[in-house]
Amino acid sequence: MIDDEVEDAVHDFFAECVKIYKKMIKHYQVDFNADVIYFHDDWGTSQNSFFSLEACRNLIVPHLKDVVDYAHELGLFVELHSCGKSGKLVPAMIEAGVDAWTPQEINDFGSLYKQFGGKIMLGAYHQVPIDVDEAAAIETGREFVKKYAGAIPEKPVFSGDYAIHIKTREALYEESRKYLSE
Repeated sequence: MIDDEVEDAVHDFFAECVKIYKKMIKHYQVDFNADVIYFHDDWGTSQNSFFSLEACRNLIVPHLKDVVDYAHELGLFVELHSCGKSGKLVPAMIEAGVDAWTPQEINDFGSLYKQFGGKIMLGAYHQVPIDVDEAAAIETGREFVKKYAGAIPEKPVFSGDYAIHIKTREALYEESRKYLSE
């Protein structure tokens, strides 16, 4: 992908992908009334990103930005799903205009939040086993809201954990409602 001899071909390939993505995005908005595009493109492994920030900026950002700008023109929110230890690529996500990213637990969420909070919405996971006792599950939700709710109002944090304890989910909802009503 990064070889100088094939760089133009890579850009040509990505440009064709963008055409297809735009058709798909329009289809989802028109036919399914979508308001969020959950864009999947894994950028890393459990050890590191697949490529450097410089390579990402050169090869991926122009095309991803084209997709994100199109989605935004249609009034859609864009969340990038990108597995792997890809924290060093967050500046590229921001440059492309991505609205949100949920980093895997292998990334240092606290550090990412300090460095990029306010520039991109970050989804956080809750390190609580599904079989934890109810009190601990509730406390996890409350602590999450206390730590992150409103700290950076322009790009708040959201819960990226879809398979969490029901009591944690309920506490997240209840505590955030209290916070937002103040």
